[in-house]
Amino acid sequence: MMWTKLVYGSVLFEGEGDLLIFVKGLSRMKRSVLPDGLECQYGNKIRTQVVSFCQENVRCKLPPPQNWQELNGKEVTVALRNQIFHSVVRFTPSHIHHSNYRVAPNESKERPHFLCVCTLVWNGAKFLKEWIMYHSYIGVQKFFIYDNNSDDEIESVLESLHYYNVSRHPWPWVKTQEASFSHCMARASNQCVWVAFIDVDEFIFPKNLSSFNKDRTMEAPLHSLIKQHDLLHNGKLGQLKVSNFNFGPSGLTTLPRSGQMVNYICRMKVPKRVKSIVRASAVDSSYCSRVHYFDLKVGYVSGNARRKDAVIHHYKWHVWQDFKLKFARRAATYVTDWGQNKDLDSFDRTPGLGTQPIEPHDWIHQFCEIKDTSLRDLITNASRLHAAGKLLWER
Repeated sequence: MMWTKLVYGSVLFEGEGDLLIFVKGLSRMKRSVLPDGLECQYGNKIRTQVVSFCQENVRCKLPPPQNWQELNGKEVTVALRNQIFHSVVRFTPSHIHHSNYRVAPNESKERPHFLCVCTLVWNGAKFLKEWIMYHSYIGVQKFFIYDNNSDDEIESVLESLHYYNVSRHPWPWVKTQEASFSHCMARASNQCVWVAFIDVDEFIFPKNLSSFNKDRTMEAPLHSLIKQHDLLHNGKLGQLKVSNFNFGPSGLTTLPRSGQMVNYICRMKVPKRVKSIVRASAVDSSYCSRVHYFDLKVGYVSGNARRKDAVIHHYKWHVWQDFKLKFARRAATYVTDWGQNKDLDSFDRTPGLGTQPIEPHDWIHQFCEIKDTSLRDLITNASRLHAAGKLLWER
């Protein structure tokens, strides 16, 4: 199989007569310019128009209905001038009538969940209980977990969380984080009004959490946060960007049993980058994800959450035994793996670390400019996150 030129996934849009496919080998850049001569191909002969293109996302028109039967089970691929890409995607007409991925036209009436979360995870089972239980507490109603070839206990951990609305989706393609987010958004778009895209070491911290801990009648903190900022933008908020504060090892030498939030308490002063909570109906037809945000339809705007209202605590620099595993590979398509001797000034890299997984001197005390116990203190005092004297995820 030619990994460098491959059609590797798809999502059907039933009501619009389109198929979104994901393609390796069209571009090595974060570009959105349609390659000259690009067409979608069904079977060996029928080609259709490319409706939109971005990075590895190619949105195709479906073939005419009179050809569906003869194309059943045939390869769906792309043709770039005279070059035909290999594909693992097959055309299945029955899916057109029974698709779970169709886009709902009306937010409030057609989508059962106000807020969902998508994430891509590789061997992150040890973090999932805390991450899911906490975000459920503050307003997330459904979790889409894209499993990127994990070989830990992810299936059994998720099975233990059956009380929560969690789905696991195998996603075997390496260095395709952007496409996994696009695929997840397309899947979630008929179920969720808003979708947050965060990693399992990132925790959204709405600052009204203190009041919510005391008053069980309050609206979920993330719901009120989104609604307040949408109101500020006259109902045209397409995505809410939340500032990311990076935390260091905080003196720890082993993974804490009680979780990330109550143990990593030392961070950098200035936030780096953002992550976004995205309105499903506002996403551009290409479903183009830039990891930290999405391309939006004309008429919608991106807004920034005020830091007095919400931030993200990103427990980026873990204890060394866990952090060094990130040298195996990076998830994003356009991010260089840390073992490669290039892009050494990338924001994705750790300052001063180099290209080898060798523990730096005094690692446990690095990246500690401010001691920040704000989220820890609220979690410690949240009675609904405790049972029998322990945090729920410790049980």
